[in-house]
This record gives sequence, structure tokens and C-alpha cells, in this order.
Amino acid sequence: MYFIIMRSICFGLIGSVIFIISACNSSVFKKGINEGVIHYNITYIKGDKDNPIIEILPEKTTIKFKNNSSCAQFKGFLGFFETTYISNFSKKTNSCLFKALDKKIHLETKFNEPSLGLDDLPNLKLQKTNDTKIIAGYKCKRVFASYGEAQKDTFSIYYTDDILIYNPNWNNPFKEIQGVLMEFRGGMMKIQMKCIASKVEEVKIADSEFQVPAGYKNVSREEFEKILNNLMKNN
Repeated sequence: MYFIIMRSICFGLIGSVIFIISACNSSVFKKGINEGVIHYNITYIKGDKDNPIIEILPEKTTIKFKNNSSCAQFKGFLGFFETTYISNFSKKTNSCLFKALDKKIHLETKFNEPSLGLDDLPNLKLQKTNDTKIIAGYKCKRVFASYGEAQKDTFSIYYTDDILIYNPNWNNPFKEIQGVLMEFRGGMMKIQMKCIASKVEEVKIADSEFQVPAGYKNVSREEFEKILNNLMKNN
């Protein structure tokens, strides 16, 4: 069982995701919201159902945001592991925190440095369209994405400009999209998933949400990846 937990920790890195992101009348949209919580539903793409890890992966995640800072949190397998992405605008830093039982590690990068996140999509091309749709009460713009050697793998991305988060896609393959993602696809370790925002709450968020908690060990990227790999090999 512990082996399964450690295998599934890698999917906490999706909380990228998940580098990302009530209902209202279709002609009236909230604009300029800069503090609150985005709730996402996660579904797993057909073809991955035979992977036993799917059964213990979460179906929901959240992103808290305030004054251009954001905090995405991913909890898995009954809370045994937790991965958090913090983008601190005032410090111009991005942090990836991982906690599993007695292990607590922290990797910090600057805004212009690469960070851990979703798998890269080879030869990714993004094409803006004039299409729009309403997601969680927000008017969202559609981007057509294609990737792979022949550009045959395709999907749609929807984002909104009406949620104010600086550099919202710093830890995912869609960095050139400046808006907050409300519907998108991503994956890790060959497991593909689709995330769709279900609700956006305009609520007060404590400043402490964007600070690294005490007790985490600062490590390099190499150390971070080595620790995860060792945990998986030993369990």
C-alpha cells in the first residue's frame, strides 16, 4: 500500500496545474477579481483506465490567489501526501513543496527559471480562435492546441482574462497563454487528465497561504528529483 502511495506522489506535481483554474447571467461577467479560490474537477482520459494508480488519484483540486500570488494544492490518497505550488509575486519566486509522512522538501525557483510541473508536450503549437464559452460563470476564450511529430494530437484550451493572477501558467506547457486556464488537458507519467473549473469563489485569502511553512527542507532541483526517485525505489 505504501508503494502505491509513493508511486502516486508524482501526480502531486500536476498541481499545476495545475499552474491554473457563482454562476451568473450569460451577459454579465465578473471582471478583475484578484482574490479568491478556483475549484477544478479532474477526469482521466480514456485509455488510462487500466492503470491502477488512477483509482487513488484525486478528482478535485484548488487554486487560491491574491494580489498576483497563487497557491495550488493537490492532496492525494487520504491525505498521506500533499504537493503545493506557491507563486509569490512580491518575492518573484515559485516554490514546489512536497510532503509525504515525515518527508518535507521545498524547491524554490525564480520567475524566469524553469520549474517542476506538467509533462512537456512535444512540438506544441497554440492557435488562438474567436470561439468563447462560459465556464464557472466566466467568459472564456478558446485556444486550439496540437502536438506530436505530425501535430495529430489535438485538444482545446479555454482561459479567462477576468481573474487577475500574474504569470498563471509558469509551471505548465502553456506559458504563452497569459490568462487563467479554466479548461485544459495535461499529464504526467503518461497518464492524461482533463481539468475544468467548476466554481470561483471571491473570498479573503490569508497572506500566509503564499509563504513556505516551517519545517520544509530547502533542496536543489537535483536533490528534489533524487528524493522522489529514492522514495519510489525503496517502497
